[in-house]
Amino acid sequence: MKQQMSITLFILAVAAMADVSNSAARPEQMLGAWEPIQDLNSPYVVEDAKFAVAEYNRINKDSLKLAGIVEGESAELSYKLVLAVSGGVTNNYEAVVYDVPWEKIKELVSFKPVF
Repeated sequence: MKQQMSITLFILAVAAMADVSNSAARPEQMLGAWEPIQDLNSPYVVEDAKFAVAEYNRINKDSLKLAGIVEGESAELSYKLVLAVSGGVTNNYEAVVYDVPWEKIKELVSFKPVF
């Protein structure tokens, strides 16, 4: 009986750890299929575009300026945006932003030049 209880507790502990490890996955690992964003001028999309450029500038001590949003896709809580900028090595950059507004989480996952 004692051994059976120990095995049950062990299985529950392993299951709980597996659930926690899945929820702690990086944003880019939690993506579903990318879908085109219909309204690139949506306030949420524009906010994420501005955030991406500002965060890139803060991290890299750069001074890129957002000129516009060329295209965009979304997948669950992530947005992949091609941004037109001035002041960079190219005119377009692809930014991926992970955004969970109800938890006030916003993270720049990647920001790379598009040639």
